[in-house]
Amino acid sequence: MLCAAAVAGAVGLAEVHAYEMGEFGQGMLVPRVVHDGMGSTTAVGLVWSCPADTDGGTVYWTFFDANANHVTDGSFPMTQNDRYAFVWQDQAGVGLDGVEGYLVFVADSNNDGALTPADDVCLMGEAFHVYAGSNDVAFVPTFQMIFGDFNAGGGVPNLAAMGPGTITTLNSGAFVSLFPSSNLYMQYSIGGGDATQIVIWSAEPIGGPGVFYTVDIFDHEQNRKSLNIPLPQAALNVVDPATLVGLPSSFLNGFIRWSVPIGPDPDGDGNGAVSYSLIQSPAFGARQTIVNPHDGV
Repeated sequence: MLCAAAVAGAVGLAEVHAYEMGEFGQGMLVPRVVHDGMGSTTAVGLVWSCPADTDGGTVYWTFFDANANHVTDGSFPMTQNDRYAFVWQDQAGVGLDGVEGYLVFVADSNNDGALTPADDVCLMGEAFHVYAGSNDVAFVPTFQMIFGDFNAGGGVPNLAAMGPGTITTLNSGAFVSLFPSSNLYMQYSIGGGDATQIVIWSAEPIGGPGVFYTVDIFDHEQNRKSLNIPLPQAALNVVDPATLVGLPSSFLNGFIRWSVPIGPDPDGDGNGAVSYSLIQSPAFGARQTIVNPHDGV
């Protein structure tokens, strides 16, 4: 069972630099989105508030699959001080039941269909995943996106046609350039009936078939072991720590320390990654979300 002391001990081993969350941006990332067609779905609440008094604009959204491929997109208008409820199951269309991916929302404040330096910082929001079958709701962390995250600061000429190369970094995440590096401390609990899903999202394509990384895993008593963590998808991976080959049977809760790679970075703008753990525990009676800390700058 995950306990507060174990969490505090894991976090305390690194100098933690907070993610930039809860701020307005030109866009917003929801790093994991999925629905099952029966009421288990991701729901997003968006707020539009521009520094200048405007009449509003248009929010463009794109759903990318776990390999950063464009799958579907849409748009809707928002006005100043507006709020919009976006339910993925209602927006997805047919054929996407059970398909893991992520959502990117972009604010087009001048309604020209593009993201340019003329677009204001107008958008923020929050997300949850609703588990209708078990009457449960889990927090999904969201991260603001800035102009420099898109096409290495080149913006987006057509917001209805974002593709695999559109997002080249994430400045609000665990940022990685050539130096220094950044470690993620990904927490887990699999004892006492607990189950954990570790969600990892990366702006650069750091995964793929047969790709794995060597990591250090620590239990709640600071014992360490090295093993491999597979990341078969380019951008979004969901890891069950209980399935990791070589995990000692006594390592029931602890954390995984992983040095985030920069990935292939032809744009030279570094990589941005985020991670959180979703822990389902009989002791808690509900799913709990832990935003996994990182060190570095």
